[in-house]
Amino acid sequence: MMAAEAYQAMPTYVRDLRINELIPGIGHWTQQEAPDRVNEIILDFLKEVDG
Repeated sequence: MMAAEAYQAMPTYVRDLRINELIPGIGHWTQQEAPDRVNEIILDFLKEVDG
């Protein structure tokens, strides 16, 4: 994986990081390449912050 070190270290540097997820086989245009999965992740996030 490209930038694996940065991905793994992200929780150390990003305060209140709630999602740190890679979608296998997806490149730079995540929302176009995997719209259903992106929507699931966004909805999970919104449920978490809405409490």
